[in-house]
Amino acid sequence: MDSVFIQTLQNKIDWLNYVIFDFKWIYFDLWSLVTLWSGALLFVIISALKIKKRWHVLLSLLVIAQIAQDTYPNTVPDMYWLTKLISTANDLSIGMLGGFLMYSFFNWNKGRRYSLWLATFMSAITIAFIWVGTYGYSYNIAFFNSPAINWWAFTCWTLSGAIILTAYQLFKRKMRPIFAAFTIWAIYIAILLTLEYLAFHVFTFQEATQGTTALIFDVIHGRPEMHVFYTTSTFIFVSMFATLSTIFKRYDRVALPA
Repeated sequence: MDSVFIQTLQNKIDWLNYVIFDFKWIYFDLWSLVTLWSGALLFVIISALKIKKRWHVLLSLLVIAQIAQDTYPNTVPDMYWLTKLISTANDLSIGMLGGFLMYSFFNWNKGRRYSLWLATFMSAITIAFIWVGTYGYSYNIAFFNSPAINWWAFTCWTLSGAIILTAYQLFKRKMRPIFAAFTIWAIYIAILLTLEYLAFHVFTFQEATQGTTALIFDVIHGRPEMHVFYTTSTFIFVSMFATLSTIFKRYDRVALPA
């Protein structure tokens, strides 16, 4: 059972091994983006909790995460010790860079005017990145396909998430958050069905992975996990935004030395 779980997990995250940049001892793959994001969020959480010696704590957490990753069976391919050492140093540097970027942002954002914009951007791009990479979109038109993570689907979902969250913040000024979320969801579903119908039946633009079926009205063709995500994505984006904005507000309220 454990081996089956590990194999399933590996199949779901293999796309993260795609290398974006590689020069001598320095490389940057999609896993590096995860590490960058993790370092950034961990630094904000550490700061929000008023933990002293933030950089030491962040580095310690990154080291623990790296040890856990390297020692868990069958999740990390065998490599020479020097290569593994360089890989570890690279990951730790990227994680610390994530923390530094967040520190720089909040140090610059002294008026606290842009924290919600950052929460919107991070929520949209995070959900889009996880969903699109995990699902593995493939379209019947080659131009819209790309290795590892589909650029077209990623762009569309990032923009959609940003629009959903911007609209949610506007609606929330007029009504309770739960009503704002459901209102945005109803509008989103109407637009989604319209766009999906036009794409599939008018422009014959189709998602081409195996096992696709229509969700309703012969639109939203995809596997079952797509149907679930498409019908709940509004609430997923809003939940991520609510979590990040709360953490960012907490960071804004504390004053800690570097």
